[in-house]
Amino acid sequence: MSGVIAGAAARPLPVPYEWDRGFWDAAKKQELVVQCCGRCKKVRSFPRLMCPSCRSLEFEWLKASGKGRLYSWNTLYQSFHPAFVKFPFTVGIIELEDYPDVHLVGGLQMDGLREDDLHIDQPVEVVFHKISEDVMLPEFRVVKGDD
Repeated sequence: MSGVIAGAAARPLPVPYEWDRGFWDAAKKQELVVQCCGRCKKVRSFPRLMCPSCRSLEFEWLKASGKGRLYSWNTLYQSFHPAFVKFPFTVGIIELEDYPDVHLVGGLQMDGLREDDLHIDQPVEVVFHKISEDVMLPEFRVVKGDD
């Protein structure tokens, strides 16, 4: 496993499958994409093999702007895996601006903010965090000055 830090556990890395490889490939290029059914055109998140609406196995990838709004969040104060040692760690649920039916879950970069500074519908934007040579992880940060 890559990403081992002396004295720390290795961070678990995503293992792309046929149905989510496009998401991870786009992230490597610092692009955010969402999966769309090739038959009924329903946009969905999280990526999956079969459309939950029409059961089609056809899908395509649509580019997203990476802008959205904070739908909800949770701050973790205790480790849930030995590789995660930096706390507090805030995770956000993000409603995408261009695909409002899509809610992505991702780390929320706090950049000096406290949890009390967050609010529902707060504007956020995607940023990409290099986890390994092969993995860029989409995360989000609050857009300052727009609230």
